[in-house]
Amino acid sequence: AGQVFVEQSLGVRSGSVEDFTFNSARDRAPDWSPDGSQLAFSRDDVIHIVNADGTGLRTFGARALGTNPMWSPDGTTIVYDNGGKILVFDPDGVGKTVVGTGIQPSWSPDGSRIAAEIEGASAFEGDIVVMNADGSGVVNITQAPELLDREPTWSPDGLRIAFRRLNRLDQGGYELWVIDADGNNEAKLLAMGGAQLEPNWLPDNRILFGDNSSGTIMALDMGAGGTLSQLTNEPGFHHSDPAWRPGP
Repeated sequence: AGQVFVEQSLGVRSGSVEDFTFNSARDRAPDWSPDGSQLAFSRDDVIHIVNADGTGLRTFGARALGTNPMWSPDGTTIVYDNGGKILVFDPDGVGKTVVGTGIQPSWSPDGSRIAAEIEGASAFEGDIVVMNADGSGVVNITQAPELLDREPTWSPDGLRIAFRRLNRLDQGGYELWVIDADGNNEAKLLAMGGAQLEPNWLPDNRILFGDNSSGTIMALDMGAGGTLSQLTNEPGFHHSDPAWRPGP
């Protein structure tokens, strides 16, 4: 059980079309705490946290400049990126730690590893790497210099990683791919027109993603033979960057 919240042109909103962060700024990259009580997101390249009922907005200023926040599985720290560095900070503490190089970091379900994108020599190159939570043991698992691999997200069992891939020679846009966490068994997940963005692998084995051509949130059910369904349909809004709120 839980709720889907998405980034839209008027802020982070729910499936019931209720303004959640109450701001005309573009609030991006939402991620729920493991207990569903708080939402972390980026506003103007600063990490913010707000309570589940929309109250108690906190900003962390210079201590958390960056984007793409993600709560650790135990709910004690948040990983994010800033200027090509991956950092971790404790919302209740005073410090931050640089743990590695990359962008768009993603915790493994057990909190022992982080997947991220490392940028290549050009804007159309990038690979997915996996590292230990302290930044050691970095392994490049896609190693495809002619491709741009982005936005890794772990399977619930921690064995696979889904991501989006752009082939600069293909005009179809980004496509969803999956690979074992050790770099084996790479495969394309979908054959559909239009770019597929911001994959988010849920505990129930669905992968949420944004369909850029329709501006909607889609769900690919990995446990039901790859069944595809549309979750949002709100004319006038472009839905993206889905986040799943844990709940009873």
